[in-house]
Amino acid sequence: MTVYNPEEYKGIFAAPVLPMLENEEIDWDTLPGYINWLVEQRPTGLAINMDAGEGHSLSKAERRRVLETYVKHVNSRCKILAGIIANTVQEAIDLGLEAKQIGADAIVLFPPLPLFLGSPLPDEIPYTFHAEVAKAVDMPMIIFQFPFGTGPEYSASLLKRLGEIDQIVAIKDASFDALKHLEILDVMKSLPRPISVLTGADQLLFEEFVMGADGALIGFASTLTKEVIAMFNAVNERRIPEAQAIWDKIGPLARYAWRRPFRDYRPRMKEVLVAQGLFKTAAVRAPLLPVSEAERQRIMELARHAGAI
Repeated sequence: MTVYNPEEYKGIFAAPVLPMLENEEIDWDTLPGYINWLVEQRPTGLAINMDAGEGHSLSKAERRRVLETYVKHVNSRCKILAGIIANTVQEAIDLGLEAKQIGADAIVLFPPLPLFLGSPLPDEIPYTFHAEVAKAVDMPMIIFQFPFGTGPEYSASLLKRLGEIDQIVAIKDASFDALKHLEILDVMKSLPRPISVLTGADQLLFEEFVMGADGALIGFASTLTKEVIAMFNAVNERRIPEAQAIWDKIGPLARYAWRRPFRDYRPRMKEVLVAQGLFKTAAVRAPLLPVSEAERQRIMELARHAGAI
């Protein structure tokens, strides 16, 4: 098996939202232009069929076509990560092998829900899941710490064992918890082969960059991509006041879009993309709901403050 280099999985990975038409069908005509716009912002990579892209609401055939479309139009200009949403080891293996065949550079392995729910969760259950997939799918793998309350909390002992799997190059930490983020950083940086830590906390981007995150894998970068990249680079180069100034502009939109109910960040971000002229509609697939007119107006105010429109 190949030992992959975590250094290649640092920086900003945008998790794009998915353009849809009012009839809830994917807007295949709009998607190529959006892909090209994202690539032109120069992210390290794009993470496809993630939660932001309504991956849970898509059929397997739709997820395959979405990934194929990204591979075709990105054309090796940045990395492509494929979200793997599966309920069993074998299903995850099958989807991982399919993603590799299509041309993804790496996979992001979602924890199987609700199978991983309930406390205590024995370390052996998630370890076996990740280890078996890694053994069968020889490509870089990113593991996923879900938000507290919606998914399992991986213990420090489990994180250490997972970090020793050769295929694992990064963890997306979407715990939205600063203490948990510090624990993950401590564990992953102490390994003989340090694993990259990518924040998934859209509301805390600046703060977790300063804490030492190696980048981000986030839906917020689906619209303000270059601004997030500029903020990360400024923190890395210790130009903290400059980074803080960027966050002062864009942070209010991130905090508003990712406030409760958390699920509504998708239509909120789509409203921004419509205002930017990148999407035709802010439609989402049922049972998700559109935003109210009052919320739309507030989003527009914050998007103008952020310089997005």
